[in-house]
Amino acid sequence: METSFSARVWNWYADDEYEKLLSFLQLCYGLEFLALEAKQQSESIPYCPACEVWSEKILRIKDFADDYGNDIPAYIKNELLSIFESCENLSSDAFHCDDQFMFSHNEWASIRSAAINCLSRIEWCTLQTYAHEFEGRARNVLYGVPYQET
Repeated sequence: METSFSARVWNWYADDEYEKLLSFLQLCYGLEFLALEAKQQSESIPYCPACEVWSEKILRIKDFADDYGNDIPAYIKNELLSIFESCENLSSDAFHCDDQFMFSHNEWASIRSAAINCLSRIEWCTLQTYAHEFEGRARNVLYGVPYQET
């Protein structure tokens, strides 16, 4: 029987695999952004959406799949890589610098749907409540950032 994805994440936490846990959180934050409606996406990025979303959201998906793809089910790794490839293959009309409204282009709709589905498959709704604890403890152990349990 395959372990649920949320149980897998809890195992990383219990086994002190904090770098993996932080990478997972960055993945989820990236997927959350990609799942937002176009208006919310545009409003959440102050300057160049293309640069910001690429470096802070989309690359996090590829990084997690590349670094930890062997630690997750193949179908999830493939789904993540598919989302990344869809982003990478956006036309210049849908993805270019200095266009605050680029997320309204219809090419983003399939990426939005894929991100929503992926968040569901990785059981983010059950893990999101613990993101602060995961991140706080991981940053404390890895980087000495003060963390107080809630």
